[in-house]
Amino acid sequence: VYLITCINERWKLPVGYFLVAGLTAEERAEITRKILEFIAPSGIEVIAFTFDGLPANISMCKVLEANILNNKAFLKHPITGRNIFIFLDAAHMIKLIRNAFASKRILYDANDNEINFQFIENLIKLQEAGCFHLANKVNQKHLQWAKNKMNVKLAAHILSESCAIALEQLLNDKHSDFQGCAATAQFCRMCNNVFDCLNTRSTFSNNFKKPLSNNTAEKIFNFFTEAIEYFSKIKLKINGCFITSTKIKIGFLGFIIDMNNLKNMFHEYVETGYLQYILSYKLSQD
Repeated sequence: VYLITCINERWKLPVGYFLVAGLTAEERAEITRKILEFIAPSGIEVIAFTFDGLPANISMCKVLEANILNNKAFLKHPITGRNIFIFLDAAHMIKLIRNAFASKRILYDANDNEINFQFIENLIKLQEAGCFHLANKVNQKHLQWAKNKMNVKLAAHILSESCAIALEQLLNDKHSDFQGCAATAQFCRMCNNVFDCLNTRSTFSNNFKKPLSNNTAEKIFNFFTEAIEYFSKIKLKINGCFITSTKIKIGFLGFIIDMNNLKNMFHEYVETGYLQYILSYKLSQD
């Protein structure tokens, strides 16, 4: 389904439905070109193109002379020649990051500190033992993630600020099952904050859920610089290659691409006065 979502008004419009199973990258690319050419006479300016991280979609972008794996995450409009920024759907990306984290069990940050899924399991077991609950939403269902891979909320609950705070509290209390969990707490917080930035829905929200505007850009872009550096240097093994070079790279790479392109879109459309702000939720597949 090709769906137009208006970024500065409140409407959506499906413009095409295609059975794409079995189509080559070239055929998918040609459909995309035709859709853009079909829309152009209406005066609608297409400024972004969002999809999930399927290899077929990435190959399609290469045919359209974009290469999201090599710092060229935009394509040219076939009629106007203007940049169309590519976004990988943030909801899909956070699910892929959760899947990578839970399946690999241990990741490493730039300083070789363990990001360990065992601490998430320990937190759930501790809370379900009935001693206390540290104001988060994780439970046994979150440990059965393989049965609920499509549930965005379950991924977001694990990679959340509330989980980060709970882990830090138990670390500060010197609980024996949570010694060394600081890097895991940081990982949860970084994922939470990036997802908030890529999922802004209201002008009345707070912190990183605020829309990207001239008033919020400095804070958000400073965080993006930190987050891009952070996710770029996560590894599967100490002294191993960065996760963005492995087979499970798409979730992490998607976050990086989205942050970079949200910044590019701000410079091109908000700084020039074309838009007052960007609600990044409008760049999702929903």
